[in-house]
This record gives sequence, C-alpha cells and structure tokens, in this order.
Amino acid sequence: MVVHGYLIMELPSRGFLPPRAIFSIDEIEKILAQTFLFGITGYRDRVILETFFAGSIRRGELVKLDLGDVDCQSQLLRVSGKGNKVRYVPISDRACEWLTLYISKIRPKFASIGCCNALFLANNGK
Repeated sequence: MVVHGYLIMELPSRGFLPPRAIFSIDEIEKILAQTFLFGITGYRDRVILETFFAGSIRRGELVKLDLGDVDCQSQLLRVSGKGNKVRYVPISDRACEWLTLYISKIRPKFASIGCCNALFLANNGK
C-alpha cells in the first residue's frame, strides 16, 4: 500500500496461539485410573472425567448435561454453553462406551425415586 509516497507494508496479525496441553496423555491416564479406588462412586467419577476430557467442555457445561444430551450413535454431546448457546461436541468411542455403561448400570444405583434427568447424580440421587 502506498500512502503519501511511502510504501507501507501491512504485517499479518499474530493471531492466537493454540492452548498448550496442560497434561500429557500418560498423566491423563493416571488421573483416570485413580477413580477405580473408590468403588461405584469411582466408576461414576471415571465417566465424568472421560466425558470432561473427551468433549473438552467446561465444568459448568458438564454439570448441566441431561440424559437426552448424549447421542452415542452419532458420538455427540449437546452442550449448553455460555449465554445458553447450544452446540454439539464430538466425543470418542471410549467416552461413549463409558457413558453407555454408566447410564445402563451405574446411574440407576444413584437415582432416587422421582429423580431428575440430570446425567450425573450426586451420592444422594440428586
């Protein structure tokens, strides 16, 4: 670009650098393995961590997940994000396997009568 007889070069913007990994794959596997020390609640916690890591979702988004937000056939989670914006997040086969196990075998052990549709339940069934 030439302005008042001077050649002006426009430099490309630096943009944003992608975030660096906080944990290595080995460290994540060690974190996930810790949950097995705690029985049935450990299995639930393992599914929570698998979903959290597989979907790269925020903690606040994880706690808002309902049963209907999981689609293992399409390998997608429907996530309500900031400002109640809904987006679909792909998840891995492994996360789907854990979610299927949790929904069919583990979650019913936590659910109380008249329980809500929340995907992840506390020890008291709420």
